[in-house]
Amino acid sequence: MCVGMAWGQQPITDVNQLRNDKVYTIVPKQIERGALYATSTSTYLDACGGTMNGATNKGVTINPSSKDQQFALYKHEDSFYLFSVGANKYVSDVTNNRFPLIEKPGYAVSVVKSDTENYFIVKVKGSEFINVSTGWDCGCVGGWNNTDDGNRLLITEVAD
Repeated sequence: MCVGMAWGQQPITDVNQLRNDKVYTIVPKQIERGALYATSTSTYLDACGGTMNGATNKGVTINPSSKDQQFALYKHEDSFYLFSVGANKYVSDVTNNRFPLIEKPGYAVSVVKSDTENYFIVKVKGSEFINVSTGWDCGCVGGWNNTDDGNRLLITEVAD
């Protein structure tokens, strides 16, 4: 996909390529939705840069060099833990279709291939999809099905 190429990095094509010493950006297959992000003052994982369906946070542009849009996927004993670099917190819980940012790792996330186009689905608690939605407060919501293009996420390595 040209989005990953434009940033000078190749997208991850297999979950086994994820490394603990790298950081990644996470954007949906339908790029108009935006990208995942969180800042040092965020209380929930959010979505930015979207232009679809009255998207929230339109003023935040997609910028893979911004720490607010970078994440680590730490692997420990065959489980992944999603960590926001910008918020300096973990995304490992879900409340009312929102993903709160917490100090210590809680629930692991599952990262599974969604199709043959190098997109992945990330779930919390086994069933809550991390989704780059538009037109919602705290744009990333759970409970969507795996065919929604807000759930099909492109994970691209951007830094050590």
